[in-house]
Amino acid sequence: MGVVAVAGGTGDVGRTIAEYLAGSGKHTIYILSRKLKQVDSPVPGAKLLVIDYNDAEAIAATLDANAVDTIISALGLAGGEGQLKLIAGARKALSTTRFIPSEYAAYTPPDAEENKFTAGVLRAVDALHESGLQYTRFAIGMFMDYFGTPNIPSHLRPFIWGVDIAKRRAAIPGSGDEIISMTYSKDVARFIERLLEDGDWPEYSIVSGSDTSFNEILALAQEYTGNVTYDSKEKLDKNEATLLDDSSYGGMDPRMMMSMLGLQIIKEELKLPEEGRLNDRYPEVKPMTIAELIATAWKKG
Repeated sequence: MGVVAVAGGTGDVGRTIAEYLAGSGKHTIYILSRKLKQVDSPVPGAKLLVIDYNDAEAIAATLDANAVDTIISALGLAGGEGQLKLIAGARKALSTTRFIPSEYAAYTPPDAEENKFTAGVLRAVDALHESGLQYTRFAIGMFMDYFGTPNIPSHLRPFIWGVDIAKRRAAIPGSGDEIISMTYSKDVARFIERLLEDGDWPEYSIVSGSDTSFNEILALAQEYTGNVTYDSKEKLDKNEATLLDDSSYGGMDPRMMMSMLGLQIIKEELKLPEEGRLNDRYPEVKPMTIAELIATAWKKG
């Protein structure tokens, strides 16, 4: 039984992880918080632990005082400066030996080109490499939750892209045949829980519920989907992605973000490597497929 601290444990991905780990009863679970907003934790079975993300020494002292051996970071896109301070604090703590950084996205190799999606990720990896901490980077492709919202259990905020089943429309980058790996958020938590029991952590923890394409998703959702638009690479190169929703996600300009994401899909950068997947390492953990998710979320009657 370990002592695990989840940074960002009240957010979308973090809460999903914290809830699953606390529910398993196998570990002591803390949720790291910048300040004590309430007495009781929002996650049953987990405790709140206040830390100062600006002070690595104070972080180390808090981790040691509570015998935290593993940190799971879910601090949003690449974690930012807060995650770097958390890594520095974990490095100084005597009790902390393992760290999962905030990625939960595409496979990003160390020599990846820096852009808005990868810059923070690569900084965190460099810090972890220098820290001496045992770490693993979760590559899950994209969360498939978005194609079941609001009809499946999920803490992820809505993110409408590719196929909007609820409004019967689609805006597909490229040909629609490009392969995308997708994983349900609750299955990511299940794989993390399984990996915590294992002393041998790979550098990359690759998991996938489905390796699919937008045309396959359209076929699965054909009775729910009507209007379909395809965006060419030339159109996306000019940041002219067709928007299904103009809400900002993570503070980024939505059209620019959809264009960048579409170009990643065309290059098949969201297709995960098949070798070294946790699916093969832990065959007892059977993740939901996109077909199962769509059937569950949109079944009629």
